[in-house]
Amino acid sequence: MAYPTASDAITYCGITDTDHATMIGDMVNWAIQICETTTGRVFAAASSDVETRYYNGELDVDGQTLWLDKDLLSVSLDTDGKPVIDAGTTDVVLSSSDIVYLPPNDTPKYAIKILGTSGKWWGYDYDADNAISVKGLWAYSSTPPLDIHYAILRLVKWIFNARVQAGDLDRPLLTNDGVTIMPAKLPADVMSVFMQYKRPKMGVPF
Repeated sequence: MAYPTASDAITYCGITDTDHATMIGDMVNWAIQICETTTGRVFAAASSDVETRYYNGELDVDGQTLWLDKDLLSVSLDTDGKPVIDAGTTDVVLSSSDIVYLPPNDTPKYAIKILGTSGKWWGYDYDADNAISVKGLWAYSSTPPLDIHYAILRLVKWIFNARVQAGDLDRPLLTNDGVTIMPAKLPADVMSVFMQYKRPKMGVPF
């Protein structure tokens, strides 16, 4: 199950005409943005979403552990089956047997640790901001959990209804149709779901 689409939202909201299709699409995108901003996570990833992220060889490493700034769903492998990770150290090539991903038995991963038995290490190059690179899929999951999926739909319906309701006005949303939506406080049930998935602060403990 991917993120909800405009068609999903139209069905969920019980809309029988197509006059609001573009506006609903904007609302879906906005609801997804609220979800990702609140949780600090991405809940949908496809193979085309592979990205290389770069890390500071001094600030992002604690001993043998590289702390990641985003959820790591999976690491890309090269043609030899080696993880596409540049440790930032000349002539050091990491293989799958050199590292473990944390947590070891669950996803997403929040850190990569080089095993002490490997005899390898993370580099501390002078070009610290680009010393280490990791290529992979950066997301909590490839498809959203069911509660996230329906929380987004619930939020879309709330936003849709809010366009004709007064209330505690906050930040406006201007859709492609030129419709201004003035949302009130977001629904507590939706925010409760989002907060359950909020990504904890990760990083080098100093």
